[in-house]
Amino acid sequence: MEDNIEKIKQESDEIFSFINILKIATNTFDFRKWLKEYHNIKNDDEIFEGYRFFLDTCVRGLLHSIIYENSLDLEEDFTFYRARFVGVELDDIPNTSEKTIFINNIWNLTRNIRKAKKWNEIIKAIKSLDELFNVFDALFKQYVSPIKGFGKDDALKISTSFYTYIFLNDTHRGFPHVLLLTPILKFSKSEEYMEKTYLGYVHALQYLWFILVETKKFEEHLKDLHKAHEIYSEEAGKLIESHTGFLTSDRIVPEGQLLKSKNWFALDMFFGTIKEEIIVPIESKFGIAFTFDSLLIISDTFDKKLISGFLESNEIKQPKYLETAKSQKMMAKKLNYLFFWYDVNVLDAQGSTVFNGVPAFISTIVGNVELSRISRNDEKVFVRRFKHPVKGVKGYNYSYRTSVKTLRIFLLFDNCRWSFRQYLNRLLF
Repeated sequence: MEDNIEKIKQESDEIFSFINILKIATNTFDFRKWLKEYHNIKNDDEIFEGYRFFLDTCVRGLLHSIIYENSLDLEEDFTFYRARFVGVELDDIPNTSEKTIFINNIWNLTRNIRKAKKWNEIIKAIKSLDELFNVFDALFKQYVSPIKGFGKDDALKISTSFYTYIFLNDTHRGFPHVLLLTPILKFSKSEEYMEKTYLGYVHALQYLWFILVETKKFEEHLKDLHKAHEIYSEEAGKLIESHTGFLTSDRIVPEGQLLKSKNWFALDMFFGTIKEEIIVPIESKFGIAFTFDSLLIISDTFDKKLISGFLESNEIKQPKYLETAKSQKMMAKKLNYLFFWYDVNVLDAQGSTVFNGVPAFISTIVGNVELSRISRNDEKVFVRRFKHPVKGVKGYNYSYRTSVKTLRIFLLFDNCRWSFRQYLNRLLF
């Protein structure tokens, strides 16, 4: 079991694939040259907004890999685990772990790409990624190895093809699949915006495939990718009319709605073609299954100093609700954080029921500790204490919050009237 956990920890296909995708896609000079030479597009201004959206999508793909992969050995605390599980927006997640800080630094580094309005602005913004690329190039060169039977560069190209196919070509919801997988990165765009960005996105995606696959494969199966909206217009229209499905997160579009852009549904029609003509032949040739086999392994001895620049928190702001919680909205956010974004049940010592306040709190905390001891579980028992000033009284009333492990809910024990600090210290430590 421990060997399997260590193997998962060292798998690094997704993170280096998205670094590779970004390195290819941010070669703006070659991309615009390709537009002129391959597509005879002399004025590429109408491509720009979709190209910027493509880069933004790829950045989100990179951050998805950092969120869910453990190859960089980034410490992830319970606060971040809960936040990304629930889908708390990044701006509202406190910087309490290495993973949160690392993600914030990359997100901030790419901010000017998202803000760019013209080609010259995005070219300038892309230069800021050199720092990121240099770090991952050093990691890849010194500490990453392919599995037996593969050259390192070939393994990277093959892996990049798979993640391009899975995350960037899958648009069956009316937008790229990867957007649904990174809810902590706010994205809420209109159908009009998705229509506007389609052309640039599909050309950038086609350019990526042009670089990744051999010329014969590209010409046979992907040379018309940019015409998906023409080739599959009728099929896409019928799919939208007959489909109520594929409901999306309300962070992408309003809850219960589907982005009904025929262009994006038409683009998704190439998903099956890419699987049958590119992905399956690779799996057959090398005897691998992408969903189970990792091609790139990072050594667990890699020098973490290489990524130390992205673990600095000096330039990262804490959520506003930690600085001031005067408004009701800010107070609600702060309480959600204090309760780890769990639902809370209040047991008030002043209530009429028997199981409340002090007896309930002591029973629950002792039960949690005993469950951990019996099961030999190293998971911490979380207790948070709240102090309430009492007018005309020297001292405080206290409330305590802890979880019921078996139910995964939090209980708030209100008005317990005295501090249990010494008792808790003896009990827990």
